[in-house]
Amino acid sequence: MPAQINLSQYGITVERIFRNTAPAILYEESIRNDRDAAIASSGALMINSGAKTGRSPKDKRIVEHPISAPDIWWGDVNIKLDEHTFMVNHERAVDYLNIHDRLYVFDGYAGWEPEHQLKVRVICSRPYHALFMHNMLIRPSREDLARFLPVPTVEWDGERYYLDYDRPDAIGRVKGFYGNFGVLVRAYTYIRMHGSDGLKAVSEKAVINANYLMRRLAPLFDLPYDRHCKHEFVLSGGRYKRLGVRTLDIAKRLLDYGLHAPTIYFPLIVEEAIMIEPTETETKETLDEFVRIMETIVQEIERDPELVRTAPHETPVRRLDEARAARQPNLCWCAPVPADAPGGES
Repeated sequence: MPAQINLSQYGITVERIFRNTAPAILYEESIRNDRDAAIASSGALMINSGAKTGRSPKDKRIVEHPISAPDIWWGDVNIKLDEHTFMVNHERAVDYLNIHDRLYVFDGYAGWEPEHQLKVRVICSRPYHALFMHNMLIRPSREDLARFLPVPTVEWDGERYYLDYDRPDAIGRVKGFYGNFGVLVRAYTYIRMHGSDGLKAVSEKAVINANYLMRRLAPLFDLPYDRHCKHEFVLSGGRYKRLGVRTLDIAKRLLDYGLHAPTIYFPLIVEEAIMIEPTETETKETLDEFVRIMETIVQEIERDPELVRTAPHETPVRRLDEARAARQPNLCWCAPVPADAPGGES
């Protein structure tokens, strides 16, 4: 997952940054984005890095600076580089990094002994570069990374918990820390209202409702897991594919009867899955009404499958382009265009 990290201090404007990313994710990133990446039978990641595949000692350049120059053994390995040439190459490197839509950062240490370690930040354009650094440098410990945690953190001062915002090295906020306050208040009120015995009772009712509904609906659908369930169960509408009707069509048809459709196509391992979770508040009458509506829809599938395939018919809005809505969300309200305006309704 991309990290919230700002590299503007280096002149880098790329916003999608993967920092100290786990090797498994770097593997995925490389397979997905490097066209010549492959995984060997041994599990190693293979990459064709181009003409310059090796690391020659003669490729090593060090800027000659008055402070460090006396401590460097100059020669064929440590080759002098003047500051102007370094800055030119630095600017070229920054320009190169800025043309990418994502970058990979590894923060670690060079040197084994703690008293001699150097903090190193490596900024890469390709995931296998970061994977190489992950293997070559010393990775920070949990304690080292703790100071970078997003704010606020929950701390204990010996008497009470408090929110600590005073973390200068923090990466900032990941998202709204307090969550949906209204939902939390309702959940807390519900728990306090019922108490321990009440929560046990409503849990038992939820389990009873789910098992009752599962047995009532089992003749109408395939039951991939024919056993007692907890608070939810999974059916399959696969038997109706022969008539051209899918689970999505059944869910849309439920809308015509004034019912919100249950979860569909989850879990992914069940064909045409329908996951139903009746809560503890539903009465036997409402559960029986749901069964009656499902029976009616099954009869419609067998008698007139086109009616179900084209549902809903009674809602203000018919089927939406859900794929486009997910990929091109328009979350801004726009005033309706008057009918007599150019481009308005005729």
